[in-house]
Amino acid sequence: MLNRPTFGGHITLFGCLFLSILTQCLKSHFTAHVGLPASGSELSSAESNPPNCIDSLNGNNKLQFEQKKNFYFFYCSNYYYFCIMNKSLKEIGNIPVTTSIIESLYPGLKSAEKKVAWLEKNGYIIRLKRGLYVTNPEYTGKAISSELAANHIYAPSYISMSSALRYYGLIPEAVYAHQSMTVKHSRSFDTPLGFYDYKHISREAFPIGVKSLHRGDYAFLIASPEKALCDLIANSPKVNLRYLKDVQTYLEDDIRMDIEELYKMDMQIFEDYVKVGKKADSVSTLLK
Repeated sequence: MLNRPTFGGHITLFGCLFLSILTQCLKSHFTAHVGLPASGSELSSAESNPPNCIDSLNGNNKLQFEQKKNFYFFYCSNYYYFCIMNKSLKEIGNIPVTTSIIESLYPGLKSAEKKVAWLEKNGYIIRLKRGLYVTNPEYTGKAISSELAANHIYAPSYISMSSALRYYGLIPEAVYAHQSMTVKHSRSFDTPLGFYDYKHISREAFPIGVKSLHRGDYAFLIASPEKALCDLIANSPKVNLRYLKDVQTYLEDDIRMDIEELYKMDMQIFEDYVKVGKKADSVSTLLK
């Protein structure tokens, strides 16, 4: 579970001191280089009586002063916003999160929904689908996990079929679509991370041969090699395995998997799948 950062609604005493010093430094910088008044009273006075404003024929002095003053406040407010934003985004890491979670990271900011749109527009977050985002790795230092994204884009789901077989190194061909199984209706998503395709599976067959793989500080659901093969056979309309020769042709010619790998697999998973899964006759041929 994500921890809410200290920036935002609960700024520490150290944070307040830091921001105060930062503001004074920036103010001194812009006073020296941009030509702003040094104090708040001078700002108010200068604003009401811009230098040479009355005597100026075209009002250029007043316009320049307003531009500099507005830029100063814009710079300071956006620098502060960038500080709290960058800290919060790093805490998210590579975990896909919803709009509401991103909004909760900035309790002290108004119009949080607009901030989410701003973050996306400026490349800090990447939209996977409506209401679901992942942080740009340029700001977290963590690579995006396509497997983790697959679990979140359409849940509950697990990675399977060719994607899982390729993940285990059982097939040589590159897989360009991220394939998963879900208890929901079949659906697909075209995202900046690639194409994600989900096929329906019954609730009874869903948990068979599914495991959680941990990678550092995150984990994702993926089918075991046995379950991935079952799902692939079940969702290949033209595949009908009746004899051992059909199995050999399918594995070695169609998906280019070494048949020796089949003999290393857990036959119990095939047996459990046959009881509740689709195309049980073809899967049961693997057991012969």
